[in-house]
Amino acid sequence: WRGRKHLNAALGEYLTEESQLLPTAYEVEEWRDAVDETRDAVERLQARIDLLASKIKQGGTS
Repeated sequence: WRGRKHLNAALGEYLTEESQLLPTAYEVEEWRDAVDETRDAVERLQARIDLLASKIKQGGTS
């Protein structure tokens, strides 16, 4: 079991550091932050679109 843990750790390090086939933990966190920011921006945009659509249905644009 101990050998398997060491092998997994070595393989993980190889894939992230040596071959760069996997992102580092920092890169994953940066990507997640960017996804969260994009999701929040899309939600704000949707709210603005809904508000404008509501105003148009009511006959006003201001």
